[in-house]
Amino acid sequence: GVVIVSDTYLSEAQLRALIAAAAGTDIAAMLDHVFPSSAYGVNKSDGLFTQVLQAIDATPEQVSHVGDNWIADH
Repeated sequence: GVVIVSDTYLSEAQLRALIAAAAGTDIAAMLDHVFPSSAYGVNKSDGLFTQVLQAIDATPEQVSHVGDNWIADH
């Protein structure tokens, strides 16, 4: 599946709307999950990835990650 994980104050619905506006509704429809840090009270570098893995029932070895910020994504 395709999962978006974002450090943001935006909600999941807001992120989905932005993605649909930027990439099109066909691309947005391909997203299985969107995890904004605002909904979990923790950012990526402080534990959001752990919660994401639990939510999608996966281990780190089962996930391919593409990041855009070295500090936040490690």
